[in-house]
Amino acid sequence: MQRDGDIFMTVGSLSQTGRSKREPNTQVILPAALPGQTYSLPTLKTMRNSLGCFTTGTWAHVGSHNTLHELKLSLFHYHWLFQPSDGVPLIPEYIFPGLTLGPNWNYLENWNENFLSTRYDLSKQKGSHDLKIGAEIRVGGDIGWWIARPRGQMNFSKLPADATTRFPASAATDPSQWNFAGLDPLGLRFTIYYASLDGGIDNHGNWSFDIPRPSIASWIGDNWQATSRLTLNLGVRNDVGWRDVAPPGLQETSIIIDSGAGYGPYDFGYRNNIRDLNNVAPRVGFALNVNKANDFVIRGGTGLYFSTAAANQPIDQSLWNGQRVIANTYVNDGKPGWVLDPTRALRHCAVGVVPLRLGQLLERDDQRRSASAQRQPHPERSEHPPAQHVQGRPVPDARHASVERRQAVWFAEGHADGRALQRL
Repeated sequence: MQRDGDIFMTVGSLSQTGRSKREPNTQVILPAALPGQTYSLPTLKTMRNSLGCFTTGTWAHVGSHNTLHELKLSLFHYHWLFQPSDGVPLIPEYIFPGLTLGPNWNYLENWNENFLSTRYDLSKQKGSHDLKIGAEIRVGGDIGWWIARPRGQMNFSKLPADATTRFPASAATDPSQWNFAGLDPLGLRFTIYYASLDGGIDNHGNWSFDIPRPSIASWIGDNWQATSRLTLNLGVRNDVGWRDVAPPGLQETSIIIDSGAGYGPYDFGYRNNIRDLNNVAPRVGFALNVNKANDFVIRGGTGLYFSTAAANQPIDQSLWNGQRVIANTYVNDGKPGWVLDPTRALRHCAVGVVPLRLGQLLERDDQRRSASAQRQPHPERSEHPPAQHVQGRPVPDARHASVERRQAVWFAEGHADGRALQRL
């Protein structure tokens, strides 16, 4: 650093992928197969398209013989679109041990990340100290829509021995030819998510998310030449993801739980304005030159390190803790026909005909005229497009599955007769 001066540099990158991929999600392994022998069906295609780009500009200024200023500006964009390929039937996902039929539960998914980051560093040498102090501010966030389990996902306890005849390779993409007869005893549960299609991003309603994720970080460090043979590296960094655990749209609730064993009662309901402010990371390191020959150096260090929260965390909070997407699990009722109509118990339980099992959570939409547990100030609507069919029975369409905003949620309390219903 001999004289004043300025340096400016930019770096950029662009990457794009687009492919139609065959996922290994229809592999059949029969119990009677010989060692190394498998039976397989043509797999269902998926489409995965992604685009990523970033650019960084750096300005550096030598202020004096012992001072350096650095300013960096970065732009980042990433987008991906995951969906079943054209022609793939939009049906529930059927999961047997060794066989999965149907499109992936997490498709359709359209995700965009856009961030602008500004970073400043000041470096200064003074005597035996090499000091560095800096800060970084990031603005931007995630926007898109994620239609998860709109068609439902059914789990089975066992793969039937005649799976290759029930689900023939020649009909791998024609569920109307699949045979589920007699499989009711093997069914475990059916999970499906409901959300309104009223407005939102690209008219995807409550499947949409728009999450601002600002963050700020600061740090200070020192390379200290303590002696002619010992150098110490000391520093501390603080990171704050201001909205990573407080995305918009959360609806506060109160869920009081008392274990009865001296713990509680506690309120485990959803809360707004939760902040993660304790990410203070001290770090220390050393380098010890053992002898004067400078051929034996011992180095070591320790410290705390915090990473940025994954985007799924605030998005999951917004969709599910925001109570905009309702998750339902229907347990096998043990009666014939459950596999082809797993939500039938809802129609009976909601009118008090069949008692709910302990812990079974059911939800019904306003189309069935149940009492409303959630009232929204804007209009409700529900779309019912032509549905796919499995063995002659209609199933929800992935692109349009929806439920009206007015919903009633029922929960069976643990009373002795198991019949008491409580509305949440």
